[in-house]
Amino acid sequence: MKQGWLKLIALSINGILLVLLSGCLALDQIAPTVVTNTPLNGSIDIALNSALTAVFSEPINASTLNNTSFIVTSAGGAVAGTVTLTDLTATFTPTIALDQNTTYTASISETVKDLAGNTLGAAFRWTFTTINLIPTVEFSVDAQLVDESVGVVTVTANLSATSGSLVTIPFLVSGTALSPGDHDLIDGTIIISPGLTTASTTFTVVDDGDDENNETVIINIGTPTNATIGAMNKQTVTINDNDLPTVNWTINGQTANELNTCPCPVTVSATLSSASALDVTVPYTVTGTATETTDFSTPTANPLVITAGSVTGSISFNILDDLQTESSEFVSLTIGAPTNAVAGSTVQHSVEIIDNE
Repeated sequence: MKQGWLKLIALSINGILLVLLSGCLALDQIAPTVVTNTPLNGSIDIALNSALTAVFSEPINASTLNNTSFIVTSAGGAVAGTVTLTDLTATFTPTIALDQNTTYTASISETVKDLAGNTLGAAFRWTFTTINLIPTVEFSVDAQLVDESVGVVTVTANLSATSGSLVTIPFLVSGTALSPGDHDLIDGTIIISPGLTTASTTFTVVDDGDDENNETVIINIGTPTNATIGAMNKQTVTINDNDLPTVNWTINGQTANELNTCPCPVTVSATLSSASALDVTVPYTVTGTATETTDFSTPTANPLVITAGSVTGSISFNILDDLQTESSEFVSLTIGAPTNAVAGSTVQHSVEIIDNE
């Protein structure tokens, strides 16, 4: 403030009082300044919903304070917000929450003026960094069921919120399915880039042609970097086997003679199109013109079982001599619905018993 002076002179001329003023008035020529601000310059871990304030040394011309003279920026560009002035305090309120783990610069332009028209003189700037929230990470689902012929399987990890840092998610692979025999997934890492909330890894299922139990690939999240483990930290991928073999009677018929020396053994065999890693059970029905326990004995086992790793199995029964004169009789064996296999085209086997009387 420049100091001035006034001088008062009173004169009387011909009875008329004259008052004269001389001197100069004091003029405001001092530039306004920012005396304090929030957040403080260089501060860290600032809440994402924070507003920014600047307190001036004297009243400010409100028309000079706006979204072009009070701005907030980051590496991603300008921040949208509103600017208000209350008494000596200017406030910038962001329209949406600030990004986490991000450095911002607040700037008040030198064009801001006080009520006397004095400008700020030099722009006032300060920086601050927002808090780095630690998100949780978990799988998008805890289980998948896929067919052995699926090809590629995708396993996705999600964050509960974006992170300003690179999130690395190690995982361990286990289960009954083997790598590389059944699939090609090995222990590895899923990486989620800053600002994103999801990333995936993939693996390929081997359609191996073997008949086997359904198998599992189990993926467990290890200790992540820049995140904590959420509840869904294990995913089980079940591979549904699609390689059932077909089962047929080895031949569709045979003859057997009824002899005085009987009982005479008869063997009937079933054959798989390929070996199975599982036991295959083959139920069958017995019909025909021959009479069970009179013309032939009850077959040894029903269902017939082809053990894991084998391609054949058999049943047997005996032809009995009933001492009657009769025409040929037949024992018909028909395959039902097998387990761990499908019935082929040769599902009926006929045994012709030729009479000897």
